[in-house]
Amino acid sequence: MRRPWLAFLLLFGLFAVAGPYDWNNRVNKEAEETNLKATLTNATGGIEEGKTGRRVALIGFAVFALAITARRRWKERRGLATTSSDLSRGVDRTVVVPIVAFLLLAAASALWAEDPGLVARRIVVFLCLGYAAWAVARAWTLPDILSFTVLSCMTILFASLGLEIIRGQFHPFDGGYRLMGLTHPNNHAQECAVAIFCSLAAMRLVPEHRRFYVFTTIAAFGLMLLTRSRTSVLAVLVALGFSALYIMPKRRVLGVALVLGAVALVIGVFGPDVIDSAKHALLFGRQENAADVGTLTGRTELWSELLTYVGARPILGYGFEGFWGPMHTANVSLSLGWVVPHAHNGYIEMLLDLGAVGLLLFVVTLLSGVLHAQRQLRVSPGDTEALFSLTLLVWVIVAMVSEKVLPQTHYAAFLTMVVLAREAVTSPVLAQQRYVRAYARTVSA
Repeated sequence: MRRPWLAFLLLFGLFAVAGPYDWNNRVNKEAEETNLKATLTNATGGIEEGKTGRRVALIGFAVFALAITARRRWKERRGLATTSSDLSRGVDRTVVVPIVAFLLLAAASALWAEDPGLVARRIVVFLCLGYAAWAVARAWTLPDILSFTVLSCMTILFASLGLEIIRGQFHPFDGGYRLMGLTHPNNHAQECAVAIFCSLAAMRLVPEHRRFYVFTTIAAFGLMLLTRSRTSVLAVLVALGFSALYIMPKRRVLGVALVLGAVALVIGVFGPDVIDSAKHALLFGRQENAADVGTLTGRTELWSELLTYVGARPILGYGFEGFWGPMHTANVSLSLGWVVPHAHNGYIEMLLDLGAVGLLLFVVTLLSGVLHAQRQLRVSPGDTEALFSLTLLVWVIVAMVSEKVLPQTHYAAFLTMVVLAREAVTSPVLAQQRYVRAYARTVSA
């Protein structure tokens, strides 16, 4: 099967410019830690304007979406093989309605935002990225989407690793080391997570390239350990375990449950020693003073601080991505003693942006995607795309407890939007009808 390599390259270039990447990321991070006030001055001064290249790249997402959409329609009009033939067509309203409602609320939030201009610009960014995700979902097959994500994320990760090695900054046995050549370690960990999920799905869809995807799975997991991101590792294990329930025999599920019960019993009997050992393991080799498990590396203090702001605007929030303006960024960061770029919790972040209404719509959107995948699995047990969608969305739901995944100009966020878009235009009912018709033709033959 031919891949749209030119489109792959163009989209990768857009993410390289618009994404959170910086060749001097480690140097800038160290400067940030040593000079908080100077960093805040630069950061808050640059929030409104942004980089010229980033603004151009964001417009590029919309142009890219227009181009691949036009190409798909051109091929359909001429009766050529359509690249979206793996979609069953139709609309799943349980997925579409919460997505549309969330988008409308986000767009309307500029009306009550403290800085309408800032919110309006960030809404445009989100809509451009969302339009690109919708176009990719309609124009590319699932193997195309998986291949692009794996190749792009692994390229970024190996480039980051190579940069660390070349500059003599690669010290994996140092308790304070985390892979952060091009961006924050947590961003790299998210790239590793989606690379793992896409590689595992591609093994089933593209068996002729199985060895390559086995390699990318192992490499991505190894690089994730180098980021020492506990959230991503835990979320990946939970997501894979949850999806395994749909393909494992019931007896094996019972065996796993018994093992977990035995582990819980051991912890109850030998509590203190096991808990101390578990606490040490949860540090992932990081220094305890820089990765306190009790406060989740300062997150609990941050969340307590941010909830006071939530209380001021609990219903509709401060506008879509409108809370982290110059004043709030400076006040929160100076209060805690470190530069705070976001809430380190996707749900609190959504409370700040769109209040309880926005959070409800956001959660319903994610859960509707999970339920769509479960319905598809009931219709077609073992369906690869349904398993992939289920795994990714469960990972997002878990990871956002202590990290921000959506919305961002990043591969993990983009892939999540692509999955939701494919679910929105794919009806499990139509897929079931198509399966029944195919089975009837087989029997009659």
